[in-house]
Amino acid sequence: MQNRRQFIVLFAAAAGAVAADKNQFKPEALESYSNAQKVGGLTIAADAYHDAERSKSAFGGKAKPYENGVLPVMLLIRNDSKRTVTLEGMRIEYQADRTRAAVIPPREVPFVRSAQRPQLDSTGPIPGRVSVRRKKNPLDAQEIQERAFAARMLPPGEIATGFLYFQALYRENAILYITGIKDPATGQDLFFVEVPVNNGPH
Repeated sequence: MQNRRQFIVLFAAAAGAVAADKNQFKPEALESYSNAQKVGGLTIAADAYHDAERSKSAFGGKAKPYENGVLPVMLLIRNDSKRTVTLEGMRIEYQADRTRAAVIPPREVPFVRSAQRPQLDSTGPIPGRVSVRRKKNPLDAQEIQERAFAARMLPPGEIATGFLYFQALYRENAILYITGIKDPATGQDLFFVEVPVNNGPH
């Protein structure tokens, strides 16, 4: 009996590990982006996840951020220099066709989606009364918060990745305009850079 219990526990643990592995997400390797920008000892690439299949791989099948008004852009930064840089004051703007959009903080993403009219259910628990059923906001997804870009410091040889969110449409000529990457020793901005927004690695 004890051996049977141990087998059940081990089987459940293995099943849990498989499920967790399915939920893991890894961005494409930085080397796969041929138009990644190299400036000031950093290599930077940006990748839009606006099509359904790639969005599903990152956020699961329910969130669908682009269909609900939010464009996710994966940002990848590798520090090829010999100094640590700080990203805490980094400012990023999405630019395309004379339009500009600032980054939406991850905690505010669920509020981008316009409010839906409540659905009325006449078969409420109390006779003669109408109950209101509210549809779950697909942007209120754990993956959107967990996979947001969150790096504040980037030591030599390290890479930082994560999603930025914009209330914008994807355009082939879009760029990310990035400023505010600083040298922590002096507090001075190191450079600005314009990074093409890819539609997948190439």
